[in-house]
Amino acid sequence: MNPQPSRFSLRSFILSLTALALTAALVAVDHRETTQASVIQMAPIVRFEEGEMVQIKPFANQDYIEATNGQSIFSGSYLKTAEGSVAEITLNKTQFELKENTELEFIQNNSGDLFNYASQTPRLHLGLNQGQLWVNADHPIQIESNTFIVQLNHATAFLDMQSNLSQVAVLDGSAELKLKNEQGQIINKIVVPLNSQVSFSADQITQNYLALEPSKLRKELNAQAVTNQIENDPWYLSLEDKKSNVAYHKQTLNSELRYAAQISFENMQSALAIRPQAQLKIDQSRLQSKLSYLLGKLKTENDRLKAQEVLDEIDGIIMPYSKDRIIQKTLKKTFAEVQGATFGTVEYMLKEKLFTYLMPSEGPSVLAVHLADFARLMESGQIESAAVVLDKWATQWTEQIIQSDLDEYEREGQILKNILRTHIAEVTVPMLDHFDQTGQNRMQHREDKQEIRFEVAQDRLDIVTSLLASYQYPLAKQYLKNSYLSLDIVNLSENSSTAELFLETGTLLARRIDYALNILGGQAIPIDETAFQNYLDERTRDELLVEDLSMLLDIEAQAAEPIPKESQEVSAQEVFERLTALDFEIELENIQAIDASQGTFQLKDVVKPTNDPQVTYTFEAQYAYAEDALTNINLNEQLFKGPVLLEDMNRLLVEADSPSASSTDENVPGLDELLTDQSELTSQEDQALANDLAVRLALSQLQAAGVTVTDPKTDIQITDSVSLEQFNIQNALIKSTVDEREFAIRFDYSTQTQMAQNITQIAEGEGLSAESITDSVSIEALANVVTQFVLKQEEAQKTLEELETFLGNN
Repeated sequence: MNPQPSRFSLRSFILSLTALALTAALVAVDHRETTQASVIQMAPIVRFEEGEMVQIKPFANQDYIEATNGQSIFSGSYLKTAEGSVAEITLNKTQFELKENTELEFIQNNSGDLFNYASQTPRLHLGLNQGQLWVNADHPIQIESNTFIVQLNHATAFLDMQSNLSQVAVLDGSAELKLKNEQGQIINKIVVPLNSQVSFSADQITQNYLALEPSKLRKELNAQAVTNQIENDPWYLSLEDKKSNVAYHKQTLNSELRYAAQISFENMQSALAIRPQAQLKIDQSRLQSKLSYLLGKLKTENDRLKAQEVLDEIDGIIMPYSKDRIIQKTLKKTFAEVQGATFGTVEYMLKEKLFTYLMPSEGPSVLAVHLADFARLMESGQIESAAVVLDKWATQWTEQIIQSDLDEYEREGQILKNILRTHIAEVTVPMLDHFDQTGQNRMQHREDKQEIRFEVAQDRLDIVTSLLASYQYPLAKQYLKNSYLSLDIVNLSENSSTAELFLETGTLLARRIDYALNILGGQAIPIDETAFQNYLDERTRDELLVEDLSMLLDIEAQAAEPIPKESQEVSAQEVFERLTALDFEIELENIQAIDASQGTFQLKDVVKPTNDPQVTYTFEAQYAYAEDALTNINLNEQLFKGPVLLEDMNRLLVEADSPSASSTDENVPGLDELLTDQSELTSQEDQALANDLAVRLALSQLQAAGVTVTDPKTDIQITDSVSLEQFNIQNALIKSTVDEREFAIRFDYSTQTQMAQNITQIAEGEGLSAESITDSVSIEALANVVTQFVLKQEEAQKTLEELETFLGNN
């Protein structure tokens, strides 16, 4: 007898058939919708208020016609606004505003509902022919004019294209600016970071820009902070309000019961699915359900424990389909929606999870999201949370990732710098350390070490300037010192541009720090400019140079490894015996050890009788046993610095009142010869140090211009002892601009004007006199002037020899 099929088996079979039918229907419907959606082209929409004059020239039309509010704009079209009129354009979350008298060309639209675009491919390619344009780019956007191309991605910028003047300002994110010549060729590029703007004219951009390094290019483009007028633009302010009210998933699951039922049904479908394609569709649906639940009920209740469970379940769904286009699109869309999530919330947990999946496909640019979080937290005063987020950002930039996209790393480093400067009053030392590390990494990985070191030095000095502006004087001083050390300024003889920057800009900053610490007592109050100027006027130039830069020069001494002296334990008794042997009178308790291991002591109330019974000298001093010398001597209330050997001191005091000693014995030094007044000595040291600084500045400028001084100590002579700006260069080498030869020259030089005069060639042959050139020549042009003169001489000599040969043969 054949066994009868059980009722349970029959039910399972029927249920399976039903599930398969449902699955097939779902796949069919989804396939149909996908096929239809893939051919729907997404076009930008123009909107404007009633009464605004907005015109459009559609593709293939010769003339402009009135635009319709809500009209779609397709590739090849032009849109322009009349005087006093504005218009808005939207494409998903990307928004534009055309100011009055603005013309915009829609060159290419690469946007489709399911368009599989590379992360760096522009969604829109636009041409700004004239006028002013605001852009809030949620996706990559490219805008070009006759002089520039701007690349934007997750950034807000303002572009101004006038007849001969262009301006690009970045208020969120950053932009890559490419400069074009008259032929439309790109000749250089620069990153315009957050809260920065550049401006330039059309005739300013020449082929010379090809050779400009980024630091000099920024200077040429008048790089500066965004003006208040741009920051306070009504459209930008309204945009910021909109950003704070981001709309999340349109369909969210706010019911625990509904979520459980939906997930149960989808899990059943997954268990019964046979074909991989059907399984994929079901998993796509499961992912969407879990995201909707996270952004619904769990977000509302901020149930982080339950949220972590759901996020772990999402891991299991995504892992097999990490490269699936639909799943990747869902992740990107959700990630964009939660970018403004508050730190510590369910949304933020979701954002961090999505971040780990998008990093491999999107690349390091997605790391900038951490900086946006950092900026928001600093703005809201959540400093501790901001520090945590910044630590995450810094940790993500591993050595391998930095090498993979160094340009992006530098871009984000500039964003970090601007955030720190914006919130400088709340910045902590660890935050500054993270920023400093970006500079160290740049110097390590870039080939042009000299240029990168100069840029990093410039960034550090900008931070010091901001610290001063927020009255953080002690931190500014410490940061200036740390930067001096980490940039190795003292050893940068070949990197003179960076050294010169510290000598000049560092001097100005150090001068204000010195005033704030010594006169204001380091109080967090603003510097009174009038009082500060009076303070400067009352001091001599030598004092300013010595005191203002002493911190930098002291660092040099601190950085050098001290040479340990051989330990020499000395007792006060030994010092006492040495003093009494020379008839000095002192009590043993008046010999106090400063450092017994090094044999240094403080002596008090030392008495020395002289040949005249009526005369007795009493003094205090520091005594070094190994050198047997006295320093910092207070003799009868008169201060002397020393050092003076103890034996010489003894002889000096004994014979000080003896006429025969001072008049007959030329080998016995007098009081004035042996003891130099301390204030006089300090003045001499100030003058010597000022001279040294002046020579270092001159040498730095000369080296930057390619002039090598054979022996700076002897070949650079100061000719103006008052201003310390005029020099005579005795023996210098300068390279020919046409071959490998070097010419020896001497000339007069001014560090103020950086001009060379009275140039003379030190070589066999004709001399080079001041009359051979103009009254003066800039140090940058010196090599070319000398080369041309020598070539002219050689040509003349060659012609003369040929003439003599000709005359001799005939």
